Amino acid sequence: MSIPARWRYLWLFFILLVCALVFRFAYVDRLNELRRPYEIRQGALIDQAALLINTRLSLVETQIRLFRHELELLKPAQAELEPAMISMFRLYGDTLQVRWIDSQGAEQVRLNKTADNEVAAVAPNALQNKRNRYYVEAGLALADDEVFISQIDLNVEQGKVERPFLPTVRAVIKARLPSMGDGLLVINFDLRSLLNEVSSLSEADIQLLVAAGRQRWIVHPDKDQQWRTDLNQTAANIATDLPELLLSVRKSGFAQGVEIDSQLFSAMSISSPYQSESSLQD
Repeated sequence: MSIPARWRYLWLFFILLVCALVFRFAYVDRLNELRRPYEIRQGALIDQAALLINTRLSLVETQIRLFRHELELLKPAQAELEPAMISMFRLYGDTLQVRWIDSQGAEQVRLNKTADNEVAAVAPNALQNKRNRYYVEAGLALADDEVFISQIDLNVEQGKVERPFLPTVRAVIKARLPSMGDGLLVINFDLRSLLNEVSSLSEADIQLLVAAGRQRWIVHPDKDQQWRTDLNQTAANIATDLPELLLSVRKSGFAQGVEIDSQLFSAMSISSPYQSESSLQD
């Protein structure tokens, strides 16, 4: 007795389905086997980068508190404030600029690190009023022992982005000296050494990207994609370039093995402890 044709077709279909499922499972297992070493290396690279970033940024608040504490111990006269600040300026690596700003937002003392790593004081007639700058407004609104840490961005002088680029984070704290009265201590920290060290972690086939918030790339294998918000160029950031990855990270703070356009991504979000407007980004 022969098997009806329709049963033969069903039986053949069943065999093909089983074969397809077996092939699929074998393919997925093999793909995961190939991906796993990359995911492990990506995770290790991210951990190294996060350690470098966390270590450096956690020092920012500590350094400005120590700077203020030492100034308040010295109690310099007004004429002695500049040399006192210069001596301490030299103690803190990656310090780009130190300012004493009065309660009206006017700079009273400003020290800059020069291209040859010397410290130069700005002449009194070149000092500016910074009352409309966001970090001064934030500083004036602080409680006595609070610290404001700004966003990471490019340093701006006279309304223009300084060149060569100076990636900067600013720390602001209220201070008081008998000779100066109430004011703000503002320190700009140069992040070039940090970002160069983070960038150097990239490997031939694993590239590191670092987004400061949703607005800018601060480390990217294509340098033209960095700092575009600061340069008033067409936006390039994690939200525009990798929205799927951003969504994955926002859900749990971490993502691993996310495939986008035939590339494999892993990601971690480092949460900022400062949540006020214009403060340090995640």
